[in-house]
Amino acid sequence: RGVKEIEAASGACLGVLAESDPCVAEICGDDASVAKARELIGHFLEQNAFASLEVPNEDLPMVVGRGWAAWRTIQASTGASITADQSREPAVLGVAGTRP
Repeated sequence: RGVKEIEAASGACLGVLAESDPCVAEICGDDASVAKARELIGHFLEQNAFASLEVPNEDLPMVVGRGWAAWRTIQASTGASITADQSREPAVLGVAGTRP
């Protein structure tokens, strides 16, 4: 579930500060709405996983494969979503998906 779905299901208002590490979610509403939103967020976190890995930019081709082929193979075979932030050194690879 995304933020909008959690807001609709709980009646609470969510604000997510995705740039912070760790990510911060602010929940506002009455006590029952906040409790329901916390429950739904907890359920979401139990079912989904995210990991990040720092890779020196010069080593990135070894990790993702020629023409990003290994990256595409991993995404296709696992259903995970992989991102790469090459604007920093080291580059940051992010992997997100559902838990088995």
